[in-house]
Formats: sequence, C-alpha cells, structure tokens
Amino acid sequence: MLEDLEEQTAVGRRHTMEKVIGVFRKQIGRGLIMAGPRNELMISQLVDELAREVGRPLPEVRQFRDHAEPLVALLMATT
Repeated sequence: MLEDLEEQTAVGRRHTMEKVIGVFRKQIGRGLIMAGPRNELMISQLVDELAREVGRPLPEVRQFRDHAEPLVALLMATT
C-alpha cells in the first residue's frame, strides 16, 4: 500500500495515508503494540506527526512513507 503512493492521485494518496494512520491508532489504542508505556507514547507521537503531514495541503509522500514503513515493521514485529 505504501509503495505505490506516488502513483496514486492526490485524493487516493490522502485516503491511503489516512487509512494507514487509522490502522496505527487502532492498534495502539487496543494495546497490541507491545513496546512498553514510554515507547508506546513515542510511537503515538510519531503517528501524530504522520497525521500532521497528511493534514498539509500537499503531503510529502516520500516523507510519509519513510516514516510509516518502520512503524509498520514495528507493528508486525510486536503483535
């Protein structure tokens, strides 16, 4: 999903980015990321940064992807 962001329309990019953020927030809220309270706070702050990027008029796709991919890997490794 993150690999093809640059090929999507602007509306498609924003939709995909918002879905990714929603998945992160859902997993954090359900306590599925087993990272300890301090690290969970840091992860939550990183997700907030991603959300701010999506809120920009023209989100930077590469920056979003570069920050989201490690979070996806962490989520996969800790659930």
